[in-house]
Amino acid sequence: MSSSRPSHLADPAGAVVAHVVCDLTAYLPFVTVASLQLLVAWYRGLCPPDRFVHYAIPETMDWDDIDDPLLTAQGRAAEAAGEALPFLAPVRTRVAAGRPFHILFWDGLDTDCYCFNLRCVRDDAKKDHAFVRVTMPASVDPGVLLGAARELADNIPYLSGHGGYAFAYDPDRKFDAFTAIYPVARRYWGIDVEDLNETLPLMGSAIKGANWLTLLGAPFLETLAAETLRGVANANPRVQIEGRKHGLLIRAGSAPTYGDRHRPDPDFHALMAVGAALDPLIVRGHPTFSGDGFIDNDNTDGWFHRFYDPRGW
Repeated sequence: MSSSRPSHLADPAGAVVAHVVCDLTAYLPFVTVASLQLLVAWYRGLCPPDRFVHYAIPETMDWDDIDDPLLTAQGRAAEAAGEALPFLAPVRTRVAAGRPFHILFWDGLDTDCYCFNLRCVRDDAKKDHAFVRVTMPASVDPGVLLGAARELADNIPYLSGHGGYAFAYDPDRKFDAFTAIYPVARRYWGIDVEDLNETLPLMGSAIKGANWLTLLGAPFLETLAAETLRGVANANPRVQIEGRKHGLLIRAGSAPTYGDRHRPDPDFHALMAVGAALDPLIVRGHPTFSGDGFIDNDNTDGWFHRFYDPRGW
């Protein structure tokens, strides 16, 4: 890990447990068969063909090969009908029936990988929560991420979302990953820390926070005065606000920033301004992140509100 550009984080034995990626995540009010098809096509437009390798759905026990899938009966019927990606047939059935589902794509690489996760989970109160997440190598052209966010915001209804740098990790080593992430996140405020298992159920009534790109859908635009955001943009020319079909797309700075609080640059100040303006919408009472640092210091909420109250983080 470089002192100025963190990339791969290791445990004390030297094994990589987390790495920095470009991430775009949107929290969705619902998923239809049509939006499922749109999102899969959207991801295929982002993913290099040679990285479109593996998939997983509820009916598979593990990752399967896209080019040689082990098909269900519905999948075989779809293949006989000449449908592309016939393994999606049982996912469409689940979506049409309003059942929980997931479809994942992965290129098979442990780091610097392309991944897609579209999922709907049902909580103990029988309420559904859905999201779509794409991760790409941190070296990807920021214009790709911006174009992807614009396309998503014009085609898929969303509650909120965020895009920029983020920490990715092996979920089987979650505790070790968050232990390594904590001291880096204390310095680099522009790298998102994610635990979707804990965050997703809270996204119906709050937003996660700001990143280089922040998506605000209709439910949150009703509770945040547009004048507030216009005031931020007027005060900081690096903040750009775009009206898209399904809400706003807010861009804090010219490119994703690591947000080094020891070496703040103009893009970091833009991110701080956006995060502070959005603070009334940001989740409170979030469960504690994993790992030694977050658990010992009990300051997970401080991380969420770092742009408005830096002393808390």
